[in-house]
Amino acid sequence: MNEEFLTGLGIDGEVSAKIIEEYEKEKLVADIRSRLEKQGAVDTEAAFSLLDKDGISTENAGERIERLKNEHSALFHKKQVPKFVTEAQVLSKDSADEFSKMSYRQRLELFMKNPEAYKELMKK
Repeated sequence: MNEEFLTGLGIDGEVSAKIIEEYEKEKLVADIRSRLEKQGAVDTEAAFSLLDKDGISTENAGERIERLKNEHSALFHKKQVPKFVTEAQVLSKDSADEFSKMSYRQRLELFMKNPEAYKELMKK
């Protein structure tokens, strides 16, 4: 969006400048919310409200989000390293417990990598 386009629509310069300013603000807010989601924010709105937005820009938003993650780690998901069940573990009782704790994504990955183990664990 540029001022020439808006003035071509018959909008005067002052109003078009305000429209562009608001557009840029909304674009920045959308970018920040997207970054918060990508960083694993549990509640994007809560994280956004606690973020230091004074003088924030696309250049320094990443740094501020990292600072927020360090100061308020409870607002972000912890990255878990998935455990995969090997064929040797399929027959053990502990593997059934591990399988029951797996997320849907982990179970799907097990199914894709080792369908036999997946089928055995589904029986238990």
